[in-house]
Amino acid sequence: METTIITEVSYKALNYPEKITSEDFINAYNVIFSFCSKPTNVYEIRGYPIYKLLVDILDKYTVNLSIFDSLEEFNFQYEKLEKSLKVLEGIFSYLTRYFIKTNIIKKNERDVKEIRQLVYQFYYNNHLKNLRSSFYKLYFFELNLFRDKTVNGDQLKKAFNFYKKVLIFSGKDEKVKEFTNEYIKSVCKRINFEENIKFVCMNVYEELVNLSSLFDSNVSCDINRRIVTLLEFRNEEMSDTIIKRIDQKKEILFIYKLIEFLGENSLKIFNYKYELFLKSKKNNFDFSDIFSSFSYFYVLFEKNMKNNKEIRKILLSFYREEINSFYLKESFDKIIEFEKKLIDELVKLLVKGSSKEKCLISFVKLIKDDKRIGESIIHNLQSLLLFNDNILENEKHLLNFISHILSSDDFYKSCHLINDLRKSNEFVYKDIHPKLLSKGFWPLKEEKVFLHSSLYSYFSEYVDFLGKDYKRSSFTILPSISKITISFNDQLIDINTDLASLLLFLEENQLSFLELKNCTNDPFLKENLDYLSINNFIYEKDNLYFINYDFNSEKKNYFRIPTNIFATENHFVSVNENYLIESLIMKILKNKKKVCKNELFIFMNMKGYLYEKIDEIINNLVRKRYCKEEDGVICYIP
Repeated sequence: METTIITEVSYKALNYPEKITSEDFINAYNVIFSFCSKPTNVYEIRGYPIYKLLVDILDKYTVNLSIFDSLEEFNFQYEKLEKSLKVLEGIFSYLTRYFIKTNIIKKNERDVKEIRQLVYQFYYNNHLKNLRSSFYKLYFFELNLFRDKTVNGDQLKKAFNFYKKVLIFSGKDEKVKEFTNEYIKSVCKRINFEENIKFVCMNVYEELVNLSSLFDSNVSCDINRRIVTLLEFRNEEMSDTIIKRIDQKKEILFIYKLIEFLGENSLKIFNYKYELFLKSKKNNFDFSDIFSSFSYFYVLFEKNMKNNKEIRKILLSFYREEINSFYLKESFDKIIEFEKKLIDELVKLLVKGSSKEKCLISFVKLIKDDKRIGESIIHNLQSLLLFNDNILENEKHLLNFISHILSSDDFYKSCHLINDLRKSNEFVYKDIHPKLLSKGFWPLKEEKVFLHSSLYSYFSEYVDFLGKDYKRSSFTILPSISKITISFNDQLIDINTDLASLLLFLEENQLSFLELKNCTNDPFLKENLDYLSINNFIYEKDNLYFINYDFNSEKKNYFRIPTNIFATENHFVSVNENYLIESLIMKILKNKKKVCKNELFIFMNMKGYLYEKIDEIINNLVRKRYCKEEDGVICYIP
């Protein structure tokens, strides 16, 4: 009577898993529990009758399963079997814990198996084994429909996963290989590997794309490898076709991926032919020509060949040598023109962004190791920062760009500081654009111009405001490169701050050249007065300078970019060594909080700095209360 309950519930679970009730579950579970939990030390013996009953039920059920006539019916059997399995595993969970697992752990002689393995094994031996050829016919018929895009691959993917699972649980792993053999045969029937290489590659590539959507990675890779191997005898022809299509600016991915699948030898052949092809290309020493050529090949690499490090090396090496050879043989004027166009392209990128950003960064990296070019780039970027207000809107983009092409931390910091023009309720002067440079980073000529008191108060207030956030920084005001908007003769104009200061002095009094020199200490006073006179702001009479109150002009912008503002001839960023040593010491102290003075001396000396210089700077830092010295230990002061 008790086993009858188990039999009825088990068949119900197999035939109608969705109709199993909690009452069915409890009744069957209680019977199994009573069989397995009677007082005894040998659970294996108590549970065996129930296990044997389950085996008989599964055997009889799978023998009588209906034959499937389509993949859809095959998948329906799978879904139903999975539902039944979950119910059976729940009903027989006590048997699993105290009989099945115990026997498996003890390597029993009764060949006890997990319930899932039993189900799949009986399904294969009693049902699928005899219908394997039917399964193949149905599968490959559906596959051809999928290849022709008549159906999607859902049924195919589900059917193979079920088929593979049944084989693995049944210990028939070798049958998976048999299936892949049949798949390869179907590919050979569909594709003629002797025809035009372009069409062969297109068909093979399409087949590989289909594979990736139908099978798991292991099976997919195995079939991929075996299909692509059929193309091995046309290896060189494939490489030649890719090179030809590159030259014609046509799509190459569908062929190149097949070469990657073929492995190292095929890639070596392609890389060799690619290098020869590049060397056959002739470029003119014109920025537009050479950069557009580089961009095309670089984008091609990024899109199709990113994993081929050798190709990247070949590409960069070729263009580096190409540019170097141009530099050796071309005239200086052409070289200057080339660099100017490069800088112009950088400016466009920084001002509004560019889709060619990666190409441009890589291109700059090719030539930045040339010291003169690197200096030219830095110089032009500094000038750009100083005089182009639009760049302020793209500060993050600019700094990110510079961090890619230039490794100078000092230049990076200086770019940040010059553009850190804070706006707040405390300090809002929309009409002045002061340029304040952190000392030690920018190689500009020092300016000791005396500003008119009203302007000086504005700038002093600004420096004080900025100093709240940068308490340990020192800034220099540069009037000649700072723009200011003033009202002159009831007209708003933009002008350099040092020129505005001259106008304010002359507005108070008519002054001679010598008097103005004493008032302003301006080393470029003559040039500045000439500029103001030419533009009718002032006029000279009896060796005195007067404001021109008849001034009238539609022009609004009189700001001029000064020439020769950089202190050194090569315009290269030169860092004040004292500030650099201070920065390095403070960085160490911030990280370690305290460090032995002798240890600090040794470390800094290894960096190439003299003991006397290090000692002088440490004492200076102690005086400024950035750190303190206690018993030979330097301690950081937060």
